[in-house]
Amino acid sequence: MKFICHYLALINLVDAFLTFIGLSLDLIEEVNPLMRALYEMSPFYFLFTKLLLSALLYLVIYFDKLPRFRLIKIIGVFGACLYTVVMFLHIGWLFETFI
Repeated sequence: MKFICHYLALINLVDAFLTFIGLSLDLIEEVNPLMRALYEMSPFYFLFTKLLLSALLYLVIYFDKLPRFRLIKIIGVFGACLYTVVMFLHIGWLFETFI
């Protein structure tokens, strides 16, 4: 579970910066309604929230408060898989735009 939390925190940070770049250059649209609303209020709110979520995951790891339930592990793996797909989408638009 520790690896999954590290992976989710790291990929969330990468997603934050790639999404910020894509939104700033009008290359992509944010499909998550909450994150879109935060970005529309202020890009700072968007980035701060993404950074805060990753920091919270690292605090959970640091204080060894990882959930031990099988369902939580399954949800974590599922989330990591979905986030990986999102990263491939980011890579796709990066290649389309800059290469």
